[in-house]
Amino acid sequence: MTTLENPGKRGGCEPRIPKKTPNTTKPGQKADWAGAVDRFVGHLATARKSVHTLHHYREDLAAFAAWWPTVSADELTPAAITGFDVARWQAHLVEEPLDPVGRRRKPATVNAKLAALRSFLLWAGKAGVVDKVPEVPRRERLGRRMVRWLDRRQLHQLLRRSAARPRDHAVITALVETGLRVAELVALRWYDVELKERKGTIAVRSGKGRKPRIVPLSRDARAAFESLRPAGVRPGDPVFVGQRGPLKVRGVQDLLAKYEDPKAGLDNLTPHMLRHTFAIGLRDRGVPWPTIAALMGHESVKTTMDNYAVPSERDLEAAINPFADEDSTA
Repeated sequence: MTTLENPGKRGGCEPRIPKKTPNTTKPGQKADWAGAVDRFVGHLATARKSVHTLHHYREDLAAFAAWWPTVSADELTPAAITGFDVARWQAHLVEEPLDPVGRRRKPATVNAKLAALRSFLLWAGKAGVVDKVPEVPRRERLGRRMVRWLDRRQLHQLLRRSAARPRDHAVITALVETGLRVAELVALRWYDVELKERKGTIAVRSGKGRKPRIVPLSRDARAAFESLRPAGVRPGDPVFVGQRGPLKVRGVQDLLAKYEDPKAGLDNLTPHMLRHTFAIGLRDRGVPWPTIAALMGHESVKTTMDNYAVPSERDLEAAINPFADEDSTA
């Protein structure tokens, strides 16, 4: 078991409560759960956390509140939560079947939901909502991440099949030539795109953690963006448009699903798979890790190397049988 301690001081057995901020709860009064969650989310918004983060934290805390009556007859308040309760919540997340087949949550999902509760409890301690922050169990151990990407043959097949639909082709090309996250892609406006005859860039203003970055455009990427720019476009217009307005994340996911073909190796296509394809291409060309991290929008080079420096099953297979792809297409 690990304790929730002041990040600035480690090694203590008891969790330390950071310096308290003004609290509106009267002495002897229990803090209302819903009100405390609202204050916590407001605190996150003030700290400029993304809308995506606010939504998922509120959703994860709502899931905890829905689970609480199944294990306790006590009213749910922040002060009522003990370390034992948090441990039982973790066990529930790990063991609960998600469907009749018996699939369960991935460790990363369990850790994300625990992180939401942990952040809430730390805030509650700092805000004076609770007198003592309960212990939180250790994070679930993650197995090695299996990054999936498209090889040259698969990518050629995908681009060839989408060529008849210019909008689809441009979306796929943009993803695989820039490495943008799908949420970053659909958020682009024309004032973010600078196109010149021999070069171009896009400004990512809504990156993960609200960290902006500039991504240079390849020749193919410039052509993709040029094909989408209509006459009379305004700077604030969305770059990617669907049938009912600006293209959404779900729209991109559905777009890729149309081109799935297991026989061609195009199964379970996702926008993130194309992002991985971009990164693997840079890696294979010998681009330095700090440069790849900057282009991917990773805060740490370690994140980049954890994802792409570890050999995948495909890398190991290629090392033993370097002509496997050629043999399969002969």
